Amino acid sequence: MIPMLHADKITEFIVPTLVKACSDKVPNVQFTNSKLINLHKSSFDQNTFKERIVPQLRLNMSSGDKDVAYYA
Repeated sequence: MIPMLHADKITEFIVPTLVKACSDKVPNVQFTNSKLINLHKSSFDQNTFKERIVPQLRLNMSSGDKDVAYYA
């Protein structure tokens, strides 16, 4: 769905879900989310990406789960 949406709609509807998924209790959700973010990073508004998504990914980089840390 991300490639079909305009950047402002991605920011409004998709980014909050992705940010929330970064701190999900299930590690598979976290690393799958990171893979999805990486796949579509050019679709995000770059300011929003830097301010809202990157900080969450940095937190995941220090995760005790090696897959979560790797994909973040």
